[in-house]
Amino acid sequence: MTEQLSQVKSLFMQFLHKKLHTYPHDYYYNVLTERYNDGLFYLELKKEIKARKPIYTKKKISLLSGIDICKVNVKKVREKFGHHFYRVKSSFLPEISVMLYRVLLGSYKAKLTLHFYKQSLFCYTYSFARVGKKDSQRIIKILYDKYLNNDSLNHKESFILDETGNAICIIEGVELSFNYICKGQNDIFDMITNDLEEKKYEKECQHIRETKEIYNRL
Repeated sequence: MTEQLSQVKSLFMQFLHKKLHTYPHDYYYNVLTERYNDGLFYLELKKEIKARKPIYTKKKISLLSGIDICKVNVKKVREKFGHHFYRVKSSFLPEISVMLYRVLLGSYKAKLTLHFYKQSLFCYTYSFARVGKKDSQRIIKILYDKYLNNDSLNHKESFILDETGNAICIIEGVELSFNYICKGQNDIFDMITNDLEEKKYEKECQHIRETKEIYNRL
């Protein structure tokens, strides 16, 4: 009897340990999946850019030196960063996949999120979750020094744009994020967001039709 009670207690403690330690883990990944799965992230980013004015840089914006953002593929990313720690496949557009990496920039821990359309990179983000105001200002200033020759800008009202149409949009919210968008020859970002807007409109129209039908029949 004592042995049976001991086994039951052991199983209960294993269950409790699993529950305590996997729930935050699962919740974190669920949040990541929801963030990118329905495509709203891209619409919100497009809205941010449309509300701001461009500040031009002569320096080329790129993830990998000498390679245009839109010409970076999954293979090149894996050669540079290794294997991702998490991946999201979009439900609204199967051609989109999102790969996430943990990276160290100087002494700062960051999350690198890369968005691919048919294996080609069209958007990526460096996000810092635990940086104070002083550190945020320092990181932003380093970006200014790189692309704007020490000139400052109001990053809440502007975005950086290079000669090929690639952009950087800085967003301060729960995280400090640097969003890089490929708006070059293929204009994949605009194509995706336009497609999303059409699907969103169709969904709204369907909702109106259903509401009208229910109203008329009740």
